[in-house]
Amino acid sequence: MNKEELHWYRENISAMKREIYRLIERAEHLESMAMKTTTTMSDMPRGGGTSSDRMADAVILRADTSAEIDRKSVIMYGLQQRVEKAIECLDPRVRTIFVAYYSEAIPTLEQVAELCHYSKRHTERLHGYGLRVIQKASTRNMSVNGG
Repeated sequence: MNKEELHWYRENISAMKREIYRLIERAEHLESMAMKTTTTMSDMPRGGGTSSDRMADAVILRADTSAEIDRKSVIMYGLQQRVEKAIECLDPRVRTIFVAYYSEAIPTLEQVAELCHYSKRHTERLHGYGLRVIQKASTRNMSVNGG
C-alpha cells in the first residue's frame, strides 16, 4: 500500500464516519418522533393520518435507518481492517499514529500528536518514516507474490 492508497482509505473512512453520525442523528430524531406521538381516545370518527399511523411510519423509518447504519458500519470496518493490515509491519509507536490518522480518521497530524503526547514535528517525522516502511513492505510483498 502506498501513500495515495492510505489517503484514499482515510478519506473514505472519514466520509463513512460522517454518514454514520448523520444517520445516528436521524435515527435519534425518528425515535423521538415515535415517542412523542400519542393516540387520543375518542369515539369520534378519525380521518386518515392518525397518530398511530405516524408512529408506525416513524418506527419503520427508524428500523430502516438502523439497518443502513449497520451496513455502513460493516463497510467502514472493512476499510479500517485493510489499513490496519497494511500498517501491522510498523513499530508500535508509529502504528499508533497511523491507526489514529488513517483508521480512526483524526483530522490532523497535530491532533494525533496531542493524542499521543508527541510534538507535531516528531509526529510528522514518525509519519514520514512509517510511510517509507509501508512502501518498502508493500514493494517487497509484490515482488514475493509475483506482482
